Amino acid sequence: MNAAHRPADPTVTIVVPARNEARNLELVLPSLPQVHEVIVVDGNSVDDTEAVVRRVLPSARFIQQTRRGKGNALACGFEAATGDVIVMFDADGSADASEIAAFVGTLVAGADFAKGSRVLGDGGSEDITWLRDAGNRVLTGITNRLFRTQYTDLCYGYNAFWRDVLPVLAVPDSGTAEAQWGDGFEIETLINTRIATAGLQIHEVPSVELERIHGESNLNTFRDGTRVLRTILTERIGRTRGVVPVPAADTIRHGADASRLHLESRPVPGHRALSPVPAADDQVGAMVVGPGWRFTSGISYYTCSLTNALAHEVPTDALLLRQLIPTFLYPGRKRVGTQVNALDYDPGVAVYDGLDWSWGSSMRGAADFLEERRPQVVVLQWWTGAVVHSYMRLARQAKRQGAKVVMEWHEVQDTGEARIPGVTRYVTKVMRRLLRRVDAHVVHSNYDLDLLDEAYQLSAAGAPISVIPHGPYDYVRGAAQDQMAETAVITDPQRFDLLFFGIIRPYKGLEDLVAAFEKLPEDTRRDMHLTIVGETWEGWDAPLDAVANSPVRDQITVVNRYVTDAEAQQHFARADAVVLPYRRSSSSGPLHMAMSAGLPVVVSAVGGLVEAASSYDGVRFVPPADVDALADALAELPTQENRRFADVRSWQDSVGSYRQLFADLGIELDDLRGDHVEDTVDSPLTSVS
Repeated sequence: MNAAHRPADPTVTIVVPARNEARNLELVLPSLPQVHEVIVVDGNSVDDTEAVVRRVLPSARFIQQTRRGKGNALACGFEAATGDVIVMFDADGSADASEIAAFVGTLVAGADFAKGSRVLGDGGSEDITWLRDAGNRVLTGITNRLFRTQYTDLCYGYNAFWRDVLPVLAVPDSGTAEAQWGDGFEIETLINTRIATAGLQIHEVPSVELERIHGESNLNTFRDGTRVLRTILTERIGRTRGVVPVPAADTIRHGADASRLHLESRPVPGHRALSPVPAADDQVGAMVVGPGWRFTSGISYYTCSLTNALAHEVPTDALLLRQLIPTFLYPGRKRVGTQVNALDYDPGVAVYDGLDWSWGSSMRGAADFLEERRPQVVVLQWWTGAVVHSYMRLARQAKRQGAKVVMEWHEVQDTGEARIPGVTRYVTKVMRRLLRRVDAHVVHSNYDLDLLDEAYQLSAAGAPISVIPHGPYDYVRGAAQDQMAETAVITDPQRFDLLFFGIIRPYKGLEDLVAAFEKLPEDTRRDMHLTIVGETWEGWDAPLDAVANSPVRDQITVVNRYVTDAEAQQHFARADAVVLPYRRSSSSGPLHMAMSAGLPVVVSAVGGLVEAASSYDGVRFVPPADVDALADALAELPTQENRRFADVRSWQDSVGSYRQLFADLGIELDDLRGDHVEDTVDSPLTSVS
């Protein structure tokens, strides 16, 4: 190889073998960077593959393979290529186009062959099964033993190489009509072994294999695994092409420190920038992704409220998570699927409801919805690791369509999830991959930002971060909206009613409130009543046990379930003050409900709650887990009787901040007015128990 004459800024050919991949090519081709040429090699497709290629990427060369099999398709593409560098790129969406620059940069840095690895560094796979993974490890080990190499991922086909090494590959001649050895999936192994035995410089590049977008893979684990093993043995033992040197053990180098060529969208004669192909006559705006009503939580209300608020300004859709996890694992499993909400999406909002954790046909529906609606920006609501794999898939498609991706953080990770062995490790690993696809972040407090910096070094990552305070839960202000209100608690107008509202969990400090209520002087407590409204999670019965054993049990009412919106309105309407004695919290839906209702609030000075309520005139902060201080605050609350305060939060402010963020991302939405919309947490974060 005449490496001395290789250019520092090489032309690049991307070879894309495809057979019946029209739906995938619709998304894959627009995601490719602008390069010298893209060659799509068709394997006698019976769908509209050719029409899609000519529509979404007219500059691409479309050729037919001469025989059957992926190996023959690649050979045809290699022979037609004219670029200095050839990139092997699958049509099914499993290859990440943003990694092409790393492969080309590795070649420019001195490698002859850049080999993708799902095992190395930040690499990984969203698609490989345990059986295929085990087989790949065995075949990789055999190859390393026989060829004295150090491959980490033999059976991965995302590779790039200088075109001048083609003679070494000796891929089957495309001009022969009869089937040839190397025409099938074994082509990647054949290339890997021949590159190694030629003594060329091989550098591995960390790569993330994505899940195929549409359709089923043509790969057969046992049949193709056997072909790969046969290829290994044939190339090492049975092949009689002249004597070639066996490479030294350090021939394969890991490319983490290789310089990377930045492939920019720059004018190239005869080529256009590869941009998404929008649906005809379709207005695009924002799409909010979050939980729906099947597993109703505070984030369900937030997702709905934010979507409706944005829809007043720009056309906004909602893509909802329906079956978050298997029902039997959900702490509130008894109410799953039961309607408790009166709040709902405005008529002008297009809603997909919804996507299940297990995907199946629901992911296809979600992908179709995202493809048909083509939003300019997708806003992901983050509160539980149960959605991270789905968000990876949606973010990947959104990026391919040219949309910006914004992550709105309600929590770093749910505390219940974090206690499950292995969950934090899994979420952290997948999250790091997801963050590479996020263009901007929204947090509700600087406290949350500090936690995210500690977990993911968010500020150092370079994506813009906006601190946008949590919007109000103003639906709680309305009168009962249906007959369900008749079940609400009716209280004595002469007494002062304290309300604790929200999921009962270990960090909520409800047992501290019971103890503080008992500690009040008898003449103060005589005219007070405590109402506890909330569903128990994680088996946390200590607060209710304390109530059952309390000497003032007759002054405490417990509604131990998730109440309807109408009931919630009644409880807040009849309360004189709200008490939230949390021991930790990033955010609190009930705090925002209390402020929307204008009630006096006693809340612990923890986490993001100080920032959320510090400008609210009706708030009093107390130290967490301090029963005496809490009792003192309770004793002073009757002086606030009948006082109501203005909420400091508004959705108008939230939308204004979002519009500024969108503008900073280069998204102009001023010409897309949402004039079709009519006026109309403790967040019980999803966890696994």
